Amino acid sequence: MFPAYYTTAGQAVAAMSPTAEVALLVFALFVFFMFIFNGVLQPYKALGWWKWMYRMSPFTYINGGLLGQALGRRLINCSPVEFVVINPPSGQTCGEYMDAFISFAGGYLNNPEDSTACRFCGVRSSDQFLADSFNIYYDHRWRDIGVLVAFTAFNIFCIFGLSYLCRFRKRR
Repeated sequence: MFPAYYTTAGQAVAAMSPTAEVALLVFALFVFFMFIFNGVLQPYKALGWWKWMYRMSPFTYINGGLLGQALGRRLINCSPVEFVVINPPSGQTCGEYMDAFISFAGGYLNNPEDSTACRFCGVRSSDQFLADSFNIYYDHRWRDIGVLVAFTAFNIFCIFGLSYLCRFRKRR
C-alpha cells in the first residue's frame, strides 16, 4: 500500500502543478510535513498544538500499521545495566514496596522477594513502549492500513479532479 500511496500522491501534486519544477517543490514540502508530524521524529506527546497534523499525516498510519504488526506483543527484558536500583524501606520486600507503582506505571521487578537493591525495569512489553513513546498500538494495525487505503483512494480522486480543474478545463 505504501508504494501505491506515494505514487498517487506524487501524481496528484503533478496534476495541479503548472511545471515539473513546481511539482517537485510542492511534493518536497508535502513529504517534509508528513515526516515531521508522523510521531516518530517528534514524539506524539511533544507535538502540542500540532497534534491535528499528526492525525492528518499518512505516515502516522504507515508507521502504526507496520510497527504495530512487527513489534507488538513482545516481552521486553532489561539488560543488567538498564535496571534502576531502589532500596525499599526496612521491613518491606521489593514487591511490597513497588507493587502500587508498577500497577500504575508499568514495568517489572527482577527480584520482588528481596528486601534490598530492588532491580526495576520501567518497560515490560513492546506494546507499552510503543504506546508511551510513539502512540502506536498493536490493535490499531489493521485500522491504520485501512486509513492508508482511504488516503490512497483520496489521492486517486485528486488526480482526476485536479487534472480536470488544472489541465483540461483550461484548454477549453
